[in-house]
Amino acid sequence: LTFFLFSFYNSFSQVKIAEVNLEIPGGYTTSVAEFTDLDKDYFIRTDGSDISGEVYTNTQGNFYFGSQDLAGEGATIPLRLLLDGIDISGYENLEFRVYLAEDDDGANQDWDEIDYVHFSYDVDNSGTYTNLIWIENDGSTFNSAPFIDTDFDVTGDGTEITDNFEQFIESIAGTGNNLDIEIEFNLDAGDEDFAIDSIDIWGTFQACSTTTTWTNLGWSAGPPDINTSAILDFDYDTGADGNIIACSLTVNTGIELNVENNTSVEIKNEI
Repeated sequence: LTFFLFSFYNSFSQVKIAEVNLEIPGGYTTSVAEFTDLDKDYFIRTDGSDISGEVYTNTQGNFYFGSQDLAGEGATIPLRLLLDGIDISGYENLEFRVYLAEDDDGANQDWDEIDYVHFSYDVDNSGTYTNLIWIENDGSTFNSAPFIDTDFDVTGDGTEITDNFEQFIESIAGTGNNLDIEIEFNLDAGDEDFAIDSIDIWGTFQACSTTTTWTNLGWSAGPPDINTSAILDFDYDTGADGNIIACSLTVNTGIELNVENNTSVEIKNEI
């Protein structure tokens, strides 16, 4: 029996749409193969055992994605980490959530003016990426801590990134079917490092747009889809009548819904 209930009691509360928690491989791609020299040149999902010198607190599990001196092993910077094709259909009020850290050297910080990490997004393959989170140094030529760049002017003027993983949350404008996230790293020397953990996309369910009712004559307005409210006013058997995908599902009093083996009912909001 395959029965998918993607439902929560309040369709207006935020729900997690997608996550890359980095505890298991996958969920992202990189512009070059991941690498490490087991010391201070690396661009890799890691638990710290295959790099050297960086110590972080508040990791969200054992693994995170670390980066440092990305040109040291011959790679051409900037390098990119990509989360492509996230299904956001039927959701709105989207949020991007991520934990960020940098090995804090106290008074001896190492980010230079050219160093940065930029997060951006694209909805429905528009070809244009929108700024999401930028991390820059404070505008000094050399040796600053990294900060959030609140106005995307290439100068860090917001929260300082430290060696304690902290969560940052930013809104993603608009709605659509697919979301791409691009993270661009430009770190070109030793001790210029950055780490990412637990990436999530959250949102709220969009209101159901249309309604169709199942009767002894079939669907009144055609079969439902993920944006349609479905009402069963006659017995329904998924083996004989087909799988159901709907925004919400109402089973009227006295009506029976029978879900056969190897069939499914997928409901975005509530039953």
